[in-house]
Amino acid sequence: MIEDHLLFLLAAEAYVYHGGKHFVTHYPPGLIPLPSFVTKFLFAVVFKRINKKNLYNQGLGRHERHEQQKMGLSALQALSDILGDNKFLMGDQPCEEDCTLFAFICWPLLCCTDDNIYNIEIKKFPRLMAYFERMKEVYWADWKEMRHPSKK
Repeated sequence: MIEDHLLFLLAAEAYVYHGGKHFVTHYPPGLIPLPSFVTKFLFAVVFKRINKKNLYNQGLGRHERHEQQKMGLSALQALSDILGDNKFLMGDQPCEEDCTLFAFICWPLLCCTDDNIYNIEIKKFPRLMAYFERMKEVYWADWKEMRHPSKK
């Protein structure tokens, strides 16, 4: 569900409908060693076209945007339901699949613009938010330092 469904829906929202503007606003300057106008063109035109075609070929692109968003939110609800009261997907200890789930929670929370529906709606899933915090505690005790290194 995550890699064959939610992946395409998150990409559609970020690249097709938001034109990749998250890349300009959420990633460090110079990550792509090209002039900013080239980077903006790549995301606004080229990557949008590629993602739109991929979305269509996968099948989800044959639906209207509001239907895609509804499917994406249903996927988040399903993940929340699967997680249930468990600390991690398979119980009290993290497994490999937890890495994937964590990545797909990070994407809308940290890598999407504030007006992206998934950035807004994922915060309404308390199980997913608690899970996000647990994974950070277990694997990234230095999360804040890594996300916002102090300037020396």
